[in-house]
Amino acid sequence: MKRIAGIFACMILLGCGWQGGNTKPIDVLAPPRITVTTHIARTEDGISLALHRHIDGKSPQGAAVLLCHSMGFNSGVWQPGPKSGLATFLALEGYDVWRLDFRGCGMSGPAPPETTLDDYALKDIPAAIAHIAKATKRRKIFVIGHGTGGSAAMIYLLSAQESMMEGLVLIGSPLTIQLPRDAILRDLSAARRHLADPLLRYPSIVPDMSPPAPKGWESLFVKPNNIDPDVRGALFRQCSEPIPEGVLQQVVSMLQSGRLKSSDGKRTYLDECGAVRLPLLTVCGKGDNFAPPAALRAIYHKVSSVDKKFRLVCRASGDGEDFGNLDLICGKNVDAVVYHEIEQWLRERTGGRAK
Repeated sequence: MKRIAGIFACMILLGCGWQGGNTKPIDVLAPPRITVTTHIARTEDGISLALHRHIDGKSPQGAAVLLCHSMGFNSGVWQPGPKSGLATFLALEGYDVWRLDFRGCGMSGPAPPETTLDDYALKDIPAAIAHIAKATKRRKIFVIGHGTGGSAAMIYLLSAQESMMEGLVLIGSPLTIQLPRDAILRDLSAARRHLADPLLRYPSIVPDMSPPAPKGWESLFVKPNNIDPDVRGALFRQCSEPIPEGVLQQVVSMLQSGRLKSSDGKRTYLDECGAVRLPLLTVCGKGDNFAPPAALRAIYHKVSSVDKKFRLVCRASGDGEDFGNLDLICGKNVDAVVYHEIEQWLRERTGGRAK
């Protein structure tokens, strides 16, 4: 019903002549001083994408930042409550923040089942960046991606002939994964048809229930005891989305082969990372089974960037917990542990001022 309501709202807005560049306030989760408006960008293949802009005041002075969510969620994961979320955190620091709903997610237009990460990377992200650049009159934009959203951002960077990206932050975003994953693959084989149902896919984030120990597919992503119950409730009710079959197949192939490949199997993205030279921040959790530290270190060592940083979130670093994948953007104390790290990294490269 949530998916239908989101698409129906988007159709109404489009039917009323709501084109890219016009805005309409829609978000009730942000604190009062934050203004949130929704823009529509169009991809080259005609998909309407929702971009939710968070600003503190009418003229933000900080750099423009695009947030890309992971599979199985929409952009609400960046703002699951009025006092939580990286979108509001960065907006309050003066940045011009944009949350992208990938095709088939949130308020964006529907996507066919065969949609892949390559579609997100080569169609959705370019359309979003072009729209933001036009709306803000900025030549370069920082991109922050979580999970497969960061993987898609890296694919975009590796594929664009002329990238408008100023810098990239990867939060638990793999291009490779440790082997073996036999138990996970058996779980997928048995439960694949249920992955469209958030209750069956992530039972430990169901609100008002004592979180069980994750197993199988869910154990890749979730450490429920490190996510507050109200946030778990928001993730379940407002942010969960079906996973397109094409995206799932790419992830399953990565689990089988240890490398993320293009949907046609012709490209192995980690092998191409030596071409990356822009500023890069990689953030990973020691308890992350989907993008374990070794996966992020592989990207960190492969890129040719002179300006690059690797951040491991763990108890040994004084972070209170060995964070899992979802914890890195929605976990307890994440603002002090992860958000502050990202904001400081951005500030060091922009002075906190718009370019």
